[in-house]
Amino acid sequence: MPFAKNGITVVYGDNGSGKSGYARILKLACQARDKDDIILPDVFSASPVGTPTARLKIEEKAKQTDIVWHGNKDPDPILTSITVFDSRCARVITDKQNSISYLPYGADVFRKTAEIVRKIKSDIESEIRDIVKIKDSAILEGTRAYEFLESISENTTAAELKTGISWSAEDDKELNAKEDLIKSSSTLKSETEITRMTKLKARIQRSSDGVQAISKLLSGITQERITQTYNELDAAQKAYDIAVNERQTPEPLPGVGVTDEWELLYKTAKSYSENIAYPDKDFPLLEDAYCVLCQQELGNDAVKRFGRFKRYMEDTTSVNLELKRKQFKALVDEVESILVLDETTIDSIGDDIESISSSQADLYRKFYKETKKNLGSLISRLKNEKSLAKFGVVPSWPVDFSASFATITTKIQDKIEEIKKSLKPEEKKLLVDRVNELKAQKALKDRKDDISSILTVYKQNAKLHKAANSLRVADISRHGTSVIKKNLSPALMKAFNDELTILGATRIPVSLKPKGREGETEHEVELVGATVSGRTRTSDILSEGETRVIAIAGFLSELELAPHSNAIVLDDPVSSLDHVFTAKIASRLAKEGLKRQVIIFTHNIAFLMELKDAASELALLGKPVDVTVNTLRRIGKLAGITIGGEPWYAQKLSSRLQYLDQLVHKHKHNYLNDKESYNKEVSYIYGLLRESWESCIEDELLNSIVVRSLLSRYRSHKFSWLRDCSSRYRESVCVSS
Repeated sequence: MPFAKNGITVVYGDNGSGKSGYARILKLACQARDKDDIILPDVFSASPVGTPTARLKIEEKAKQTDIVWHGNKDPDPILTSITVFDSRCARVITDKQNSISYLPYGADVFRKTAEIVRKIKSDIESEIRDIVKIKDSAILEGTRAYEFLESISENTTAAELKTGISWSAEDDKELNAKEDLIKSSSTLKSETEITRMTKLKARIQRSSDGVQAISKLLSGITQERITQTYNELDAAQKAYDIAVNERQTPEPLPGVGVTDEWELLYKTAKSYSENIAYPDKDFPLLEDAYCVLCQQELGNDAVKRFGRFKRYMEDTTSVNLELKRKQFKALVDEVESILVLDETTIDSIGDDIESISSSQADLYRKFYKETKKNLGSLISRLKNEKSLAKFGVVPSWPVDFSASFATITTKIQDKIEEIKKSLKPEEKKLLVDRVNELKAQKALKDRKDDISSILTVYKQNAKLHKAANSLRVADISRHGTSVIKKNLSPALMKAFNDELTILGATRIPVSLKPKGREGETEHEVELVGATVSGRTRTSDILSEGETRVIAIAGFLSELELAPHSNAIVLDDPVSSLDHVFTAKIASRLAKEGLKRQVIIFTHNIAFLMELKDAASELALLGKPVDVTVNTLRRIGKLAGITIGGEPWYAQKLSSRLQYLDQLVHKHKHNYLNDKESYNKEVSYIYGLLRESWESCIEDELLNSIVVRSLLSRYRSHKFSWLRDCSSRYRESVCVSS
């Protein structure tokens, strides 16, 4: 694909000719603002893998360089000086709230700075460590040691830490003496027994609660529920398979009904039909209607195709199938979430229960044994059997006997009450409390290193929090708004308004208002003099074409302010625009071609003609600008084949005659050998010949004063040629209605 070094290079191609592929390469290689474009390998190949590459020849300061671009690597910095414009990279953008805003080139330094700040802040916050507090059975809640441990923070000093964990030889002697005193006291032995019995009661109560909880969960795993879940999943799968088979109807083009691009096309056509073409009528309108895309009457095939399209979009079987799969998985997860105690714990608790009631202990062990066995079988079948027939039946769950635990806990409580009656005066409790205090303090001393480590983490985290809190993105946003408003906005506004005037868009009363958010300073597009409600956005008022014109005006105004004349690339710049704006933009880009290399991708033949005409008008003013045209074609499955020169409808008479001469010499031998092929080609050549005759009238006889086929206007500057024709020549021209 060659590009002229000077002037304008127009890459023309019909839809599907491969034009977008070249444009994507330039957008990615030149680091266009939009980063969502991707280049895929050949999806029709046996192994559609690989990294996209391209070789670009660059001339910088009269020196040519070959740059190899790889899709998985950062592009060469030289290429980033080339500016790209298309519908997705436009600086007039629509944000998540659908409001139109504008970000000048270079002004995104604040956004980039904010991104760096956010990254640094995130890195700092990632270094903040979770603090796991010390849990020690000897440090009982209510003791002074416990309270000191809870009070430790980044403000705790080394001196406070030393005092808090102090332990002396005298403390050690006191603890030993008081523990001996407790051992010699029968009353204290009773208290110990009460403690043991209380713990036993609590443990048995927890066991009862566990049996009750498991029984409740098991009661929800019924044959009816599993049968329903299997049947609903099977029905959803069958419905989905039917829908998929229906989608096998071959369509003329690939990707129908299964790609995001096709879905976007369908939704856009639907919106246009219901809001503009056929308001208040459901889409698609299949009777007495025109296709909203090609503007032709709908034939029988088109009607059937639109019917299939509608069924594709309204099909909910895949969503329902996914829902049923999630419901089935939720059932499996629910069963797996039922936790059964390990055998060691079961035996330990069983021994505790047996000390009170052997029969109850047997029930307890049997309950968990059967539950564990049946759950394992159920989980295995749910995961491995895909049909209800193979799954079988839900096993019988053991009976919930948790209510019978009440008898055991009552017996234990009765025993505790009996022991309490035999206790001595309350002074004995003071002894126990003192022992607990000493044990807790000694435990602090033993955990000195752990406590010091925690204090270090507290202090380090405090520093990290302070550093992270000092990084404020909002400050960058405010400063960016101030800088842009003070230094860039006046020049940008003038250039922007000048471009709107050149493009004939002054009837759109827009202005740019600086604003900042999340470190990014943009210019919000607002309608001057408009009275709108608080929820009405500019994008709700402007059309897509008007938004495009504003985008191009912003793009060109930035070029006017940019201190360089680097190349620019535009992909379908006049998409969604009428012929008036198309002509204005063509004229403006032609003038831009006087200053820099301009590369334009388009499938709009009228736009191509407008560019050539604008170049001709500049030439008459003594400002010639070259317009080089490369045409892309698709031959079979191969797209992106470059053919030098203009497409047929844009060619001058001499080029058409040369092409016709080639066709005649190519097919004239078929007259004797293949009459059917010969007649077919002759018919085609005849049509081209007739178009060439019409071109002869326009270009040669009337010197292109009137261009009838594409540009509905006349060129007054060429009347002088017709005026200078001899009277004899004029008499030979017969103009009839």
